[in-house]
Amino acid sequence: IKARYKRKISNRNIIYYVSQPITDRSNIKNYLPIKFDEITVLHDIIKIIRKLIKNKVYKKIKLIIKTHPSENKNKFINLFRLYDDIDFEIDDDNKSTNKYVNNASYIIGMFSMFLVELSYRTNNVISYQPSKNDNYINLSKIKIIKSKKVLYDHLRLKIKIKQKKYKYQNSIEKLGKLIDKYTHDKA
Repeated sequence: IKARYKRKISNRNIIYYVSQPITDRSNIKNYLPIKFDEITVLHDIIKIIRKLIKNKVYKKIKLIIKTHPSENKNKFINLFRLYDDIDFEIDDDNKSTNKYVNNASYIIGMFSMFLVELSYRTNNVISYQPSKNDNYINLSKIKIIKSKKVLYDHLRLKIKIKQKKYKYQNSIEKLGKLIDKYTHDKA
């Protein structure tokens, strides 16, 4: 990697984890026939964060967990007790989401629609679907990583991600302004 693409070690490295309530829906018959869930994925991410810090790739990493509106956040509070050496925060109110997303080094999730939406805003979105087979859920535009080792290697590279302005960025706001323009002009 050329030096100009290396990111300086910073105290502000943020991994934004987009959760999905898979375990909360485990009682639904044939909900999702997959071998991973939001907790196993989060454990993998935490282990990778610990390894990145131990190997001095990063000085510190903050892990922000974006909960699904129907998700019970208490399961994450229990994780905080297990991993008290990790700097955690829960984003469950949507008020800080834009700030976190804009400052995140990486956004990692499984296959949430919110992950797809975020991929139109930034190019640092990763779908982590730990599976040994090829039966994964394909999401357009999003890099799919299927192993803990590959995810570690990807995060270890510390490539400076240039934020692309996507064609549809802020599309809802633009559409609202367009509607306002034509409805107010006619009134």
